[in-house]
Amino acid sequence: MPRAAGRTGCNLCRKVNKWIHSKALTGFRSWNCMGMLQGVCSALLPERGDQVGLLDNISFALTVLTFRLRDLFVPPAAVLENLGIKRGQIILDYGCGPGSYSAAAAGLVGPGGRVYAADMNKNAVAYVRKIMESRPNLSVIRTDCRTGLPDNSVDAVFLFDVYHNLKEPEKVLKELHRVLKDEGKLFFSDHHMGEQKIIHSITAPGSFKLSGKDRKIYRFAK
Repeated sequence: MPRAAGRTGCNLCRKVNKWIHSKALTGFRSWNCMGMLQGVCSALLPERGDQVGLLDNISFALTVLTFRLRDLFVPPAAVLENLGIKRGQIILDYGCGPGSYSAAAAGLVGPGGRVYAADMNKNAVAYVRKIMESRPNLSVIRTDCRTGLPDNSVDAVFLFDVYHNLKEPEKVLKELHRVLKDEGKLFFSDHHMGEQKIIHSITAPGSFKLSGKDRKIYRFAK
Protein backbone atom coordinates (compact mmCIF):
# COMPACT_ATOMS: atom_id res chain seq x y z
CA MET A 1 0.00 0.00 0.00
CA PRO A 2 1.55 3.35 -1.02
CA ARG A 3 2.54 5.73 1.74
CA ALA A 4 0.44 8.87 2.03
CA ALA A 5 2.27 12.10 1.34
CA GLY A 6 1.36 13.62 4.69
CA ARG A 7 4.19 15.37 6.48
CA THR A 8 6.92 13.35 4.80
CA GLY A 9 6.12 14.62 1.29
CA CYS A 10 7.20 13.06 -1.99
CA ASN A 11 10.66 11.81 -2.91
CA LEU A 12 11.51 15.19 -4.45
CA CYS A 13 10.52 16.95 -1.21
CA ARG A 14 12.75 14.68 0.86
CA LYS A 15 15.72 15.06 -1.51
CA VAL A 16 15.45 18.85 -1.67
CA ASN A 17 15.04 19.19 2.11
CA LYS A 18 18.05 16.93 2.66
CA TRP A 19 20.08 19.17 0.33
CA ILE A 20 18.89 22.34 2.12
CA HIS A 21 19.87 20.84 5.48
CA SER A 22 23.29 19.73 4.19
CA LYS A 23 24.04 23.25 2.96
CA ALA A 24 22.74 24.87 6.16
CA LEU A 25 20.80 27.34 4.03
CA THR A 26 19.08 30.17 5.84
CA GLY A 27 15.93 31.94 4.71
CA PHE A 28 14.33 28.77 3.30
CA ARG A 29 11.42 26.90 4.77
CA SER A 30 11.17 23.17 4.24
CA TRP A 31 10.22 22.26 0.69
CA ASN A 32 6.74 20.87 0.06
CA CYS A 33 5.60 20.30 -3.53
CA MET A 34 1.89 19.97 -2.79
CA GLY A 35 1.93 22.95 -0.46
CA MET A 36 3.61 25.02 -3.16
CA LEU A 37 1.05 23.99 -5.79
CA GLN A 38 -1.86 24.73 -3.46
CA GLY A 39 -0.41 28.14 -2.63
CA VAL A 40 0.05 29.08 -6.27
CA CYS A 41 -3.45 27.91 -7.21
CA SER A 42 -4.91 29.93 -4.33
CA ALA A 43 -3.01 33.02 -5.50
CA LEU A 44 -4.51 32.57 -8.97
CA LEU A 45 -8.17 32.31 -7.97
CA PRO A 46 -9.97 34.21 -10.77
CA GLU A 47 -11.21 37.67 -10.06
CA ARG A 48 -14.69 38.70 -11.09
CA GLY A 49 -14.83 39.18 -14.86
CA ASP A 50 -11.41 37.57 -15.35
CA GLN A 51 -11.88 33.79 -15.40
CA VAL A 52 -8.66 31.80 -15.51
CA GLY A 53 -8.83 28.43 -17.29
CA LEU A 54 -8.17 25.44 -15.07
CA LEU A 55 -5.53 23.96 -17.35
CA ASP A 56 -3.71 27.28 -17.66
CA ASN A 57 -3.85 27.61 -13.88
CA ILE A 58 -2.32 24.17 -13.31
CA SER A 59 0.30 24.70 -16.03
CA PHE A 60 1.38 27.97 -14.49
CA ALA A 61 1.44 26.43 -11.01
CA LEU A 62 3.86 23.79 -12.28
CA THR A 63 5.98 26.54 -13.86
CA VAL A 64 6.17 28.33 -10.50
CA LEU A 65 7.12 25.07 -8.77
CA THR A 66 9.94 24.54 -11.27
CA PHE A 67 11.24 28.10 -10.88
CA ARG A 68 11.09 27.94 -7.09
CA LEU A 69 13.22 24.81 -7.17
CA ARG A 70 15.65 26.52 -9.55
CA ASP A 71 15.84 29.51 -7.22
CA LEU A 72 17.00 27.29 -4.36
CA PHE A 73 20.13 26.39 -6.30
CA VAL A 74 20.62 29.75 -8.07
CA PRO A 75 19.12 32.54 -5.91
CA PRO A 76 17.96 35.43 -8.15
CA ALA A 77 19.22 38.06 -5.71
CA ALA A 78 22.76 36.66 -5.92
CA VAL A 79 22.59 36.64 -9.72
CA LEU A 80 21.41 40.26 -9.84
CA GLU A 81 23.99 41.45 -7.34
CA ASN A 82 26.67 39.96 -9.58
CA LEU A 83 25.19 41.92 -12.50
CA GLY A 84 25.57 45.17 -10.57
CA ILE A 85 21.92 45.89 -9.77
CA LYS A 86 21.93 48.46 -6.97
CA ARG A 87 19.80 50.83 -4.93
CA GLY A 88 17.86 53.56 -6.66
CA GLN A 89 17.85 51.97 -10.11
CA ILE A 90 14.85 51.59 -12.44
CA ILE A 91 14.47 48.04 -13.75
CA LEU A 92 12.26 46.48 -16.41
CA ASP A 93 11.82 42.70 -16.17
CA TYR A 94 10.33 41.89 -19.57
CA GLY A 95 8.64 38.48 -19.69
CA CYS A 96 8.77 38.31 -15.90
CA GLY A 97 6.82 35.06 -15.50
CA PRO A 98 6.23 34.29 -11.79
CA GLY A 99 8.39 37.27 -10.84
CA SER A 100 11.39 35.65 -9.17
CA TYR A 101 13.79 38.21 -10.61
CA SER A 102 11.31 41.06 -10.28
CA ALA A 103 10.91 40.45 -6.55
CA ALA A 104 14.67 40.07 -6.04
CA ALA A 105 15.33 43.27 -8.00
CA ALA A 106 12.73 45.17 -5.93
CA GLY A 107 14.65 44.22 -2.80
CA LEU A 108 17.98 45.32 -4.27
CA VAL A 109 16.90 48.70 -5.67
CA GLY A 110 15.17 49.64 -2.42
CA PRO A 111 12.43 52.22 -1.84
CA GLY A 112 14.22 54.78 -4.00
CA GLY A 113 14.13 52.48 -7.02
CA ARG A 114 11.38 50.94 -9.10
CA VAL A 115 10.87 47.58 -10.83
CA TYR A 116 8.43 47.08 -13.68
CA ALA A 117 7.42 43.45 -14.24
CA ALA A 118 6.00 42.98 -17.74
CA ASP A 119 4.30 39.91 -19.15
CA MET A 120 1.45 39.06 -21.52
CA ASN A 121 0.30 36.03 -19.50
CA LYS A 122 -2.66 36.80 -17.26
CA ASN A 123 -1.56 34.16 -14.73
CA ALA A 124 1.88 35.76 -14.43
CA VAL A 125 0.34 39.20 -13.99
CA ALA A 126 -2.07 37.94 -11.32
CA TYR A 127 0.73 36.15 -9.47
CA VAL A 128 3.10 39.12 -9.48
CA ARG A 129 0.30 41.36 -8.24
CA LYS A 130 0.24 39.20 -5.11
CA ILE A 131 3.98 39.81 -4.71
CA MET A 132 3.34 43.57 -5.04
CA GLU A 133 1.51 43.51 -1.72
CA SER A 134 4.87 43.19 0.05
CA ARG A 135 6.89 45.11 -2.58
CA PRO A 136 5.56 48.68 -2.88
CA ASN A 137 8.27 49.56 -5.41
CA LEU A 138 7.11 46.82 -7.80
CA SER A 139 4.63 47.51 -10.63
CA VAL A 140 3.07 45.14 -13.16
CA ILE A 141 2.50 45.78 -16.87
CA ARG A 142 0.46 43.39 -18.99
CA THR A 143 1.71 43.65 -22.55
CA ASP A 144 3.04 41.72 -25.53
CA CYS A 145 5.27 44.61 -26.65
CA ARG A 146 4.63 48.23 -25.67
CA THR A 147 5.36 49.06 -22.04
CA GLY A 148 4.07 52.62 -21.82
CA LEU A 149 7.26 53.70 -20.07
CA PRO A 150 8.98 57.00 -20.99
CA ASP A 151 11.94 57.13 -23.38
CA ASN A 152 15.38 56.64 -21.79
CA SER A 153 13.91 55.91 -18.36
CA VAL A 154 15.25 52.46 -17.41
CA ASP A 155 18.70 51.57 -16.04
CA ALA A 156 18.51 47.85 -16.85
CA VAL A 157 16.27 45.46 -18.75
CA PHE A 158 16.02 41.74 -17.99
CA LEU A 159 15.13 39.48 -20.91
CA PHE A 160 15.44 36.05 -19.32
CA ASP A 161 14.29 32.84 -21.05
CA VAL A 162 11.55 34.56 -23.04
CA TYR A 163 13.05 35.63 -26.37
CA HIS A 164 12.42 32.26 -28.07
CA ASN A 165 8.68 32.67 -27.39
CA LEU A 166 8.31 36.21 -28.74
CA LYS A 167 6.04 36.51 -31.77
CA GLU A 168 7.63 39.77 -32.94
CA PRO A 169 11.09 39.89 -31.34
CA GLU A 170 12.38 42.84 -33.39
CA LYS A 171 9.47 45.02 -32.26
CA VAL A 172 10.15 44.04 -28.65
CA LEU A 173 13.86 44.86 -29.01
CA LYS A 174 12.93 48.24 -30.47
CA GLU A 175 10.70 48.93 -27.46
CA LEU A 176 13.40 47.88 -25.00
CA HIS A 177 15.92 50.08 -26.78
CA ARG A 178 13.50 53.00 -26.56
CA VAL A 179 13.00 52.80 -22.78
CA LEU A 180 16.62 52.00 -21.90
CA LYS A 181 18.89 54.87 -20.86
CA ASP A 182 21.91 55.59 -23.04
CA GLU A 183 24.20 54.07 -20.39
CA GLY A 184 21.75 51.30 -19.53
CA LYS A 185 22.21 47.56 -20.04
CA LEU A 186 20.10 44.78 -21.52
CA PHE A 187 20.73 41.52 -19.65
CA PHE A 188 19.82 38.49 -21.73
CA SER A 189 19.66 34.72 -21.28
CA ASP A 190 17.74 31.98 -23.06
CA HIS A 191 18.64 28.34 -22.58
CA HIS A 192 16.74 27.46 -25.76
CA MET A 193 19.32 29.33 -27.87
CA GLY A 194 23.01 28.87 -28.59
CA GLU A 195 25.56 31.66 -28.16
CA GLN A 196 25.91 32.54 -31.84
CA LYS A 197 22.15 32.73 -32.30
CA ILE A 198 21.77 34.90 -29.20
CA ILE A 199 24.41 37.41 -30.27
CA HIS A 200 23.13 37.54 -33.85
CA SER A 201 19.48 37.92 -32.79
CA ILE A 202 20.15 40.85 -30.49
CA THR A 203 22.81 42.70 -32.49
CA ALA A 204 21.61 42.11 -36.07
CA PRO A 205 18.84 44.76 -35.96
CA GLY A 206 21.61 47.29 -35.19
CA SER A 207 20.24 48.75 -31.95
CA PHE A 208 22.33 46.76 -29.45
CA LYS A 209 25.94 45.66 -29.21
CA LEU A 210 27.45 42.94 -27.03
CA SER A 211 29.36 44.39 -24.07
CA GLY A 212 30.10 41.32 -21.96
CA LYS A 213 29.00 37.99 -20.54
CA ASP A 214 28.54 36.71 -16.99
CA ARG A 215 28.26 32.92 -17.07
CA LYS A 216 25.04 32.38 -19.05
CA ILE A 217 23.87 36.01 -18.96
CA TYR A 218 24.86 38.31 -21.83
CA ARG A 219 25.21 42.09 -21.48
CA PHE A 220 24.16 44.33 -24.33
CA ALA A 221 24.56 48.09 -24.55
CA LYS A 222 22.89 50.69 -26.77
